[in-house]
Amino acid sequence: MFEEALKLFSDLGGTLGSLAFSFWLVRFLLIQFAEERKLLKDEAFKERQIWIEKDNTADAKMLELQKSSYNSLMNVIQENNKVLGELCISLNDIKTIIQYRREGKD
Repeated sequence: MFEEALKLFSDLGGTLGSLAFSFWLVRFLLIQFAEERKLLKDEAFKERQIWIEKDNTADAKMLELQKSSYNSLMNVIQENNKVLGELCISLNDIKTIIQYRREGKD
């Protein structure tokens, strides 16, 4: 009977020992993986912050460029309108001169 109990205990001890070791190994790996995921997540967050900052800087530069381009374009349009107005006046003067010459008025 004692031999049977000793054999049963040694059989169960090995099984329980391997189960305990397996549980510890799984737990250890889970903790290690969680730490690695947290580290990767923190690194990815820092990288995203860097890209967001670069993107915001580029957006600000683009906005300034857009404003200056818009102002330049408006100046060009105003100058064109002024030149077209002067051209219209000149054409009317030429038209008047041609009409006077046709009518014989000099």
